[in-house]
Amino acid sequence: MKTPGTSAQGVKIRSQKDRTSRNQINHTSSSEHTVCAAPWTSPAYKRVGPNHGLDAASPRLFNQRINVAVSIMAFSLSRLGTGFVTWLRFLFSRKGIPTWKGTLAYTIAYILAFIFPFTEKIAAPPQVSGLMIIVVLSTPGVPVGIFLDGVFWLILGIMMGALNAYILTYLGQVLVAQGIVYFIFVYVYAWAKAVSLKYLAFTLLGIVWCISAVAGTLGNNGEPNIPFVVGTIQAYFWGIAVVIFVNLFVFPTSCEEIWRCTTISALQHMDTLSRLLLQSYSGNLAETDVRLRAELVGQLRREIDVIDQMLGGTYLEVMWSRWSMHDLADHTKVLHNLHEALMNISADYVSAEKAGCANEIRERFLQNSHPELRRLSAAISVTISELSSALDSSSVPLKVQDTIAELDLERQTLADRVGSDSPTEEVIQAFQRRFAEEMETHEEDLTATNSTINVLSTGPEPSSVPPKLSSGASASLPLSLRALREYVDRWTSQQLDIVGHLLLSGGFDAKDRPLTVNAPLASIADTFSQDWTLRMAGSKGGTAPYTLRLGSTPVSVDSDSTEKGGDDISMVDNHADRVAGALTRMYSLLFAANRFTAELQELHARVVPSANSPARKRLHVHLFERISKRKPIPGHTVTIPLIEAALAIGAQGTTRPTRHLWDSLLAAERFLRGPRNVYAFKLTLAIEILTILAWAPVARPWFLSYGLPLTVVTVVLLVTPTFGETYLWTLQQLGGVLGYITSLILLEIFRDVGGYAYNPYGIVCLISLWTIPLMYLMHEVPIGFPFGLLAMIFGSIYMCNEYVNVVILGAPYDSPSYAAGKALATIAVGIALGAAFQFLILRNPARRTLRKALIGLLHTNRTYLSLLHAYIRALQTPEIGSTVSEGAYNAIEMELQRREGSIRGQIMITSQMVGNVFGEPHWDAPFGADAASKVLEANEILLERLRDARTAMRSQPFHPYLAQNFISTLAPYRRQWNGTVRMALYLSAASLSSQTPLPADMLKVPWKFVNDMVQDALALSARMGTNDEGRAMLKTPDFARFWFFLLVISAATEQVQVIEEACASVYGTDETIY
Repeated sequence: MKTPGTSAQGVKIRSQKDRTSRNQINHTSSSEHTVCAAPWTSPAYKRVGPNHGLDAASPRLFNQRINVAVSIMAFSLSRLGTGFVTWLRFLFSRKGIPTWKGTLAYTIAYILAFIFPFTEKIAAPPQVSGLMIIVVLSTPGVPVGIFLDGVFWLILGIMMGALNAYILTYLGQVLVAQGIVYFIFVYVYAWAKAVSLKYLAFTLLGIVWCISAVAGTLGNNGEPNIPFVVGTIQAYFWGIAVVIFVNLFVFPTSCEEIWRCTTISALQHMDTLSRLLLQSYSGNLAETDVRLRAELVGQLRREIDVIDQMLGGTYLEVMWSRWSMHDLADHTKVLHNLHEALMNISADYVSAEKAGCANEIRERFLQNSHPELRRLSAAISVTISELSSALDSSSVPLKVQDTIAELDLERQTLADRVGSDSPTEEVIQAFQRRFAEEMETHEEDLTATNSTINVLSTGPEPSSVPPKLSSGASASLPLSLRALREYVDRWTSQQLDIVGHLLLSGGFDAKDRPLTVNAPLASIADTFSQDWTLRMAGSKGGTAPYTLRLGSTPVSVDSDSTEKGGDDISMVDNHADRVAGALTRMYSLLFAANRFTAELQELHARVVPSANSPARKRLHVHLFERISKRKPIPGHTVTIPLIEAALAIGAQGTTRPTRHLWDSLLAAERFLRGPRNVYAFKLTLAIEILTILAWAPVARPWFLSYGLPLTVVTVVLLVTPTFGETYLWTLQQLGGVLGYITSLILLEIFRDVGGYAYNPYGIVCLISLWTIPLMYLMHEVPIGFPFGLLAMIFGSIYMCNEYVNVVILGAPYDSPSYAAGKALATIAVGIALGAAFQFLILRNPARRTLRKALIGLLHTNRTYLSLLHAYIRALQTPEIGSTVSEGAYNAIEMELQRREGSIRGQIMITSQMVGNVFGEPHWDAPFGADAASKVLEANEILLERLRDARTAMRSQPFHPYLAQNFISTLAPYRRQWNGTVRMALYLSAASLSSQTPLPADMLKVPWKFVNDMVQDALALSARMGTNDEGRAMLKTPDFARFWFFLLVISAATEQVQVIEEACASVYGTDETIY
């Protein structure tokens, strides 16, 4: 089922125009308050005072105060009116279709409930409110695949709940047995809610079924109440029919269509971002382009999340399409790789700017390659244009096209720049013309796609760089791919020539420098010649003892600017450092750019139809395709067990751990004492206490007459996993209060109107209008989802009970006011019971849960790093790599990918806990929620860097010459890096786990050896150029990807330092005495 409040198109971004108007409103607000504040602060007003009367001698001051009040009121009404007009524009645009579909389904349910022949067919007529309950829980208006997934869980909840209710009704004569079975049933549903909020509807239906069955049996003198069960099932399935009709036949939208259109949007944003990045490397960008580049980085992340979400909902759809479920999954995987490669280029540029070597890269490496960069950018644009055309956005429904227009951040920014009122194709063409004008000085006409391809294929070819493709291979490729491959090879070859010339011509003085890796460690006397851990005020600390090396060269380290014990380093602003930084980042850029174009070629080959494989659409039942086993794909399918693969690369000892009976019992104990089971038990206990009121003979009449079974909805929503969520969910209960009061007002308005006890026509008309803002909250405001849900569910139950009993059945029933009072009392009972359990029973503070989640995240990252290091070691060591099969590498890589997804999920779940920390009181020092946010952000970036290191390996061992003369020499640095980073993560986790300070002498990952590793790598690179084989090796992809690996692990070390600093800010260090 779809995540509450999340629209089909994912996260939406306001246009620049909306933001500008909002800023103008805020500015106007500020200025209005300034103008209005003047009279209130005037000396005349102060003399009279706000609480004193005005005498007849000061009519001018009285009029001034009246004018101030009128101005404030006018401004408030103006602001309210502006917001209301904006909301109406949203509703009557295509973005408001989900809101209208939900309103339509809810209104149809009310119409059916008020029709006498229809309600008469329900075995228990008051249960007709089940139509509205199902309509609200199914959230009509979401994409078809996500909707069907939610309906599946609704039907499962209905059927399981009906079965449970049937069993409980037959146990009504034996209350003890009924209570035991009731506890088991409720525990199952509570555990489902503890797993994920995705199963909230399933949980609510199941628990409501159970408690209603108990109440129905007790109200029927312990006899089975079969009409109640049958009537509820009828109402629920009529509700299912209504929402299926509305969602499938009124402006339906499929997940695959949104996936395809979001992919088009992401590809276009990648095109724009790649242009901006290449232009950033070749020259300075305008300020607007810099802002656009930063926004596109975040926008692409959100679009990739939407693509993943839509892919997850596609499996239940039946589509007339070119692609099967496996094809969509493969396309998404390539799109992820494409996004990762582009993010690598962006991160490299940000790192170069931070290090101060961006200008050095432009001047020394890219000064004469502007034409090649423009041709490469044009080839990328043409390839992405063909991909967008192949995905065929013209056939997508209007709703989905509007989604793309909303997500298209590039169009919004350019629209503001050009001055257009709406994002149109002319704005995009203006953006393309701006780049085309820059290219005209180097190329012939590039005003259209066809002419661009002709120039790319027939343009002048540098004499020094022959084409890389043979004529046969070129003929078999599309023209755009040939151009893309040619120009990336030309540009890469040109840059490698420049890098090789720099290493050999003395432009970088490194080949004669002795390697630090071979230098001996300092003696004990040199290492501990002073008490470096004693930091006096104003003193400059020394170097950490375990990192001090006699031959360590202070290149790029300013010894006079180190702080906090010399662990922080800063780049010295000298020419040698800038050249070294530019050289290392140039290798990283070459690898990332080649990877980006390679992934783009692979996506083009999969998506764009060719003469040999024309586009053919056929019917795809994605569910069957997902269940069916696909053929093994080399490099994507595990062919050997993971344990054997881990043994092959040395990631696990030769002796496998054996499990005993006691181990299984301990694992079962940990499972039962885990947070999910504790929360499920707590929720079950709260519901059991509520049901005891029905089982107790004294309280039973009050329980049944007040309708307390409905209180279980309040209890289920209010009892949350952590204490910090209680306040928010308590405020959400106001939705139920609003639903009761609104229904009461409607009943009183239309009481005895038009010859009806309650006029159904007027009620339905006003109900449909009242539903619009609530459906808007559920679809567009995630935090308002429970509020709207409770308002519509409670209001419909109250309305249907009153109308059916009085109008249709003609039975004596409570007056609307009395029934509303009882209903509000049930909410009060639910809030009191839920709050008591949250505050007093099994209380689980949010900061403790957050701290445990951070500990688990750090340990997971550490174990992932252990497996990654074993994988890297096997690929970089010929002695080990030659004994490992390709299947073992594939198995390890797929396991690493699985763990990366698991860690991303942990980060996402943990990030949602941070806000809960601020919602609970603290009697001592508050837990550092800001520090926790830093740890999460650093862990996310660390995971990305480690993933980049895995990508650089690509399950391919290095060339033996490179491994022997370059990589093996630097292997000690890799081992030290692995041990040091794992130790830092372990100490950070241990500090959080034991709530004790970090040891000061181990506080930070030592940066010195990372700097020495880069400097030694530069020296070895220069030495390799002294012979022919080494010079040839400098231009190989293996050499570039190993440099990319070095830069990646250097960047990863920065994030480990951020993690340690954040953990130290929570509990301090062992030097903290206050």
